[in-house]
Amino acid sequence: MIPCLALGISEELFWTLNPRRIQPYLEADRLRQERKDAEMWRMGLYVFDAVRAATENVLSGRKSQLKYMDKPLLEKYKESKKEVELSEDEKMRQVEALFMSLQTISTNSKLAKQQKESEKCPTTET
Repeated sequence: MIPCLALGISEELFWTLNPRRIQPYLEADRLRQERKDAEMWRMGLYVFDAVRAATENVLSGRKSQLKYMDKPLLEKYKESKKEVELSEDEKMRQVEALFMSLQTISTNSKLAKQQKESEKCPTTET
């Protein structure tokens, strides 16, 4: 009963639910714990970066080039993801460039093959 109270299930609801109907509450609690764990991990990254920047500034003084992060991690991630995403026009240009390079390779291969064959069998004119 106590674990169910921790999940946010009231005592009245607890006595009316069967074990299968408690499953969504357990899943929601697992997701809450995962989110909290991820938040704590990110907090550790912020603290690590702050300590690293402070230590570098103390040890190197004014020569230090290291600074604390200028943007939150999720904002940096969103920006880098936008840079990776290509527009439809850019994708089509890349496909066309690849197609043209494949055609060039194919044509060069055919020409090399024809040249090799012509060197093997010289034609005689009468």
